[in-house]
Amino acid sequence: MKLQLSTSHAVDLLRQDEYAGWSYHGATALVEYLENMEDELGEEINFNVVDFRCEFSEFHSVQDWLTSNFGRPLKDALKFADIDCDLSSDYDVDESISEFIRDRGTLIEYDVGVIVSSDF
Repeated sequence: MKLQLSTSHAVDLLRQDEYAGWSYHGATALVEYLENMEDELGEEINFNVVDFRCEFSEFHSVQDWLTSNFGRPLKDALKFADIDCDLSSDYDVDESISEFIRDRGTLIEYDVGVIVSSDF
């Protein structure tokens, strides 16, 4: 027996996970990403909030993700991750970090943040 979840119900279930701390926008972006994955794969994804908490993390920006994972300041984090970019251009920095993430995992971008898979 399987329970079909609506988008809003799935978002609510993610937000109830106190250990993940999903924002409303982040939870919505993740659920929409998972729904698109189901459509593309033609398979249902087993909805497990603990698995999603372990696999994905939410950040304010790709720069926030980088410094959270590779240390501060940003210049040192870029060097440690071996990301070459023009530090005078936030756009170039963000695009370079985004490409780095996509080459190694999953990046879900939405209006007020990003979600990154834990493939790193």
